[in-house]
Amino acid sequence: MATRGADRGVGGVEPQGQERFLAHRITGPFKPTNRQGFDHLLAVDLQDPQMSDGQLRHGVEVTVTGRSNEPGAKLKEIEKVAAVAVVDGRNVPVEIDVRSEEYFETDDLTPAPH
Repeated sequence: MATRGADRGVGGVEPQGQERFLAHRITGPFKPTNRQGFDHLLAVDLQDPQMSDGQLRHGVEVTVTGRSNEPGAKLKEIEKVAAVAVVDGRNVPVEIDVRSEEYFETDDLTPAPH
């Protein structure tokens, strides 16, 4: 989930054996006025469509709509959300089941004051 307008985020799904991980995408350099930057990695299950390991290896962009792209609105464990995945150039509806939060950090994207 990365900056793609104020109401949605984008992430990428990567294969790791039978597990699937969703990573928050960070776009552009840090700006002091932008508090949306955060690292977030989740273990997830995806409901429809089935994606091949080859598709996942190249990264599948997933957009969660209807929520702000801020740390306070991040996806949480045991949450189920509707999203849209770009698979072979097509927008495909998917459901994300968040199994666990593997990593979350905001401070590493905020430079120390001078």
